[in-house]
Amino acid sequence: MATIKDIAQKLGISPSTVSIVLRGEGKKRNISESTMEKVFSCARELGYQPNIVAKRLREIDSPASYTIAVFWTSDFRAPMLVRFLRGLQKAIEESGLNIEFFIRQYKNDCLDMTLTENMLNMFHGAIVCNASEKDIAYIDNATFFKPIVLYNRPSPKYSAVTIDNGLVGKLAAGEFKKHGCDSTCVITSESVFAGMLERTDSFLAESQRLSIKSFPTIIVENSIKGGYEGVKKLLDSSLPDSIFCASDAIAIGALYALNEASVAVPGKVKLISVGNGDRETEEFTYPPLSVVYIPIEEMAMNCLKLLTAQFPLNIEASKQEIVIDTPYISRSTCPKTD
Repeated sequence: MATIKDIAQKLGISPSTVSIVLRGEGKKRNISESTMEKVFSCARELGYQPNIVAKRLREIDSPASYTIAVFWTSDFRAPMLVRFLRGLQKAIEESGLNIEFFIRQYKNDCLDMTLTENMLNMFHGAIVCNASEKDIAYIDNATFFKPIVLYNRPSPKYSAVTIDNGLVGKLAAGEFKKHGCDSTCVITSESVFAGMLERTDSFLAESQRLSIKSFPTIIVENSIKGGYEGVKKLLDSSLPDSIFCASDAIAIGALYALNEASVAVPGKVKLISVGNGDRETEEFTYPPLSVVYIPIEEMAMNCLKLLTAQFPLNIEASKQEIVIDTPYISRSTCPKTD
């Protein structure tokens, strides 16, 4: 691939002159029209392509703009990225800063393959989302010279925006108790981080405290199909009068199976989900879905605030953790009691 030096050598001019012209600053630097025309013509002839990575590296310390990386897992949580980006874009608009962001996908337990010091040097900082216990251990033991903020993962080393995962389960159990429910079941998927297990454990512990009998937990794929199959298993035996679903996707499948079997919701079965899906989808399920709402957009906004608080790089901001509320949103599957 042709370089600036190749163009300069062919034309018999300095590389700095070629660089100035290709950056569009020729007129400002009083370079003649004929020289600029020769540079562009030669660049086309040689098939010159600008090195975007090198350009970003040259501009990385520019006070006028910032570039950040968002690390997001390539697993079932991919649809949640839409909500996260919605919040991130709003925060960028409100910040008044010129911020460019890039999505860096990684596999759970393999963050070390993607997040390296050399890669991070191309950005002013990073937001790491959905990290596993192994991934957290990796970054806790590594040394990075650019700021990192964690999404929904507490850390002794990095600033983070989190929720009270234990409270999520307790809220759901409490709502079932208000409706006089005396039996319940959790439909969930394999836990990919400690917070998922904490939600389930706290729900089961609070149900026991409130004298609500718990059926064996059903483990399914974290999908609409998984929720459908989970309820089909319940229908093959006996049905509790309340169901707690670990995600909106599972809950939508569960509702479909209950409707298909003519099981009245909320008449015979109350249902609450961890509200990690799109709010409009929750509102237009049949019947509309009651959730303990995970405020992903608000969490994303606060992630950006914690990250930009550490810009420019010579300012050392103190480590912070922001805990965001998870409100219960009552809809038809478990409506408010009087």
